[in-house]
Amino acid sequence: MINMLTAHTSEMDFVDDAVSEVLQQLNLEEAGPPERAVGILTCHAEFVQTGVVKALCERLPFPVAGCTTLGSATGGAAGHNLLAISVLTGDDVEFSAALSEPISPGNIGPPIRDAYSRALTGLSAPSPALAIAFAPFMNDVDGMSLFSRIDRCCGDTPLYGTLSCSGNPDLSGSLTIWNGEAAPDVMAILLIRGNVQPRFFLTALSDDRMGKKKGTVTDADGPLIKAVDGVSALDFIELCGVAKESVIRAPTSIPVMLDYQDGAAPLACGIYDITPEGFLRIGANAPPGARVSIGTQDTSGILSTAESILRQILRETKPRGILMLPCLSRSLLLGSNSEGELRLAAKELGGAAPYHIAYSGGEICPVSAEGGSARNRFHNFTFTACVFDS
Repeated sequence: MINMLTAHTSEMDFVDDAVSEVLQQLNLEEAGPPERAVGILTCHAEFVQTGVVKALCERLPFPVAGCTTLGSATGGAAGHNLLAISVLTGDDVEFSAALSEPISPGNIGPPIRDAYSRALTGLSAPSPALAIAFAPFMNDVDGMSLFSRIDRCCGDTPLYGTLSCSGNPDLSGSLTIWNGEAAPDVMAILLIRGNVQPRFFLTALSDDRMGKKKGTVTDADGPLIKAVDGVSALDFIELCGVAKESVIRAPTSIPVMLDYQDGAAPLACGIYDITPEGFLRIGANAPPGARVSIGTQDTSGILSTAESILRQILRETKPRGILMLPCLSRSLLLGSNSEGELRLAAKELGGAAPYHIAYSGGEICPVSAEGGSARNRFHNFTFTACVFDS
């Protein structure tokens, strides 16, 4: 089974002090042999710039993958300016990791496919129980395109992960981290095989913030919704009671709920762009026939859904470790309480299990479908969790 060790530091400037603080918390003797361990690291980008990430990874004897983020929490500490690291290990579990070559608009699939293949060859058999991906946030390559390529590689393997993010308004400076190095255009892939029992939880909007009016996509091109119920997508939103001006002014604050009519729960998507014709580019493919509704978010709704999922995890599982990736838009919508979800997780989980939470630029998490099967999906606005159950 998976065991999880965690550590953190808020020391950005004094590299040796930061590394010592983390290593004292980790106690690497508990991690076992290096070939039976892997590290997951999230941090503010300044930890990369000051050299803390590189120096720490040079002291760790196993692969380390992760990304920059708007905020992290683990071990009771939470904040925007925090480095958090978790070590996954287990006697009856094996790990393999690989980094892609640079991704570009004209070269998305091959780098991801090649990295996945290299990770797969590092396992004793090509049958991973879980894949974890740290994908880049790129202005010229959308998250859905990145997700669809790695999902195609995974097949039936559950896929969990995130797009990188940063504290900058345009998310510039978002980086994927790999063994101490960091880059804006690469994907890190972890594969786990053996006695792994991952369970997945996610939530987006509370029931009272789900739009009651539902429409059917009548014209679309991949993630571009052109028409709903025969009118432009922007006109449909106005028919749902949301003024066009507010959508145009702050499109990323409007959750679009998309139901594929396949037995799986609707997923929440962000609006990335609005065309002059009133078409919406969202964070998921929207085929004709899918059902669409418009939701709303506010501070109380964000915190109530986070609290609900944290309590559900403790009620339904006996966790040996918990990875959590909530959408960064949830933090932004919390305004002056932007660390609220991080501190809520620290409060609710306490010492129940090791945990690691970091804000995400786009969440990757399986959803349950009819018959007990699971489908990997790319989300926005969600709070996701991967629980290593006993």
